[in-house]
Amino acid sequence: MRGADVVLSVNAAPVALEVASSLAGELGGDTLYADLNTAAPQLKRELAAAVPVPFAEVALTGVVPASALATPALASGAGAERFAELFRPLGMPVDVLGPEPGAAAGVKLLRSVFMKGTAAAAVR
Repeated sequence: MRGADVVLSVNAAPVALEVASSLAGELGGDTLYADLNTAAPQLKRELAAAVPVPFAEVALTGVVPASALATPALASGAGAERFAELFRPLGMPVDVLGPEPGAAAGVKLLRSVFMKGTAAAAVR
């Protein structure tokens, strides 16, 4: 992992902390650790604390198979701005929500509840 510009954690939330902890000693000081797993804000804060490098939590807000790298994303955490700088030129629309880990996950959760509630209200 040393020498990598960015490490993307794309796995299941139940193993995200185990993965981050197992990689922590292998991460170089300039590496960005970006967690793209769907997880609760509290887990995102735990992940940020587990890695000794800048951390970005990234919440994908679109359909990945349809949009690929152009999938809209929300990012937060100390490394969120850097994540946006790296991925915007590749075509990913990234909205940075600030330096607090868990903010992107919280907004994604609220968005999901709102959209499902709207759909349920429309069907009734």
